[in-house]
Amino acid sequence: DGKPIPDSYIVVLKDGHSAKTFKPKFDDVAKRQNGRGVKPKIHREYKAIPGFHASLNKAALKEIQALPEIAYIEQDAVVKINAQESNPPSWGLTRVSEVDLDLSQPYVYNDDAGKGITAYVVDTGVYAEHSDFGGRATLAANFVDGSANTDENGHGTHVSGTIGGSTYGVAKKVKIVGVKVLDAQGSGSTSGVVA
Repeated sequence: DGKPIPDSYIVVLKDGHSAKTFKPKFDDVAKRQNGRGVKPKIHREYKAIPGFHASLNKAALKEIQALPEIAYIEQDAVVKINAQESNPPSWGLTRVSEVDLDLSQPYVYNDDAGKGITAYVVDTGVYAEHSDFGGRATLAANFVDGSANTDENGHGTHVSGTIGGSTYGVAKKVKIVGVKVLDAQGSGSTSGVVA
């Protein structure tokens, strides 16, 4: 729902910098600004972007924002699944295969649809043992602290099934790779999704 997470920030560095090379400077700021609220601390260094997730009090935030290595800082926020539908309509598959909107027609697809393709599903994880995946699904990463290495909500498995399930999937031969960033309630943080 986009609710800000207090004292939690995603810090993105300018090109040519990394969290590792910036850490000594961060540690200096943390020493000066400790005791003025939450203790400044780097929680996770990102690999895909030059930056990190950190706890920062107001004084540390202000000082770090002024440093020349900083591209921008974004406050971390809660992310959630928008909605769930108990009995979704089944006309979606027909819709993606029909040029003319005639929902009475069958779903027409290529037998090799998805073959050689990997789909990464960044969501609540995936129940890889589901029979609809026929061994084509795995849970590659779990960024939800203390959670089981499976889909505890069902949303990620549902999305994976729409992408590549043998019954209702669009690309029935795609390899599914689950990346768990949302918890059993379908909630997480922007910093967890970025990870």
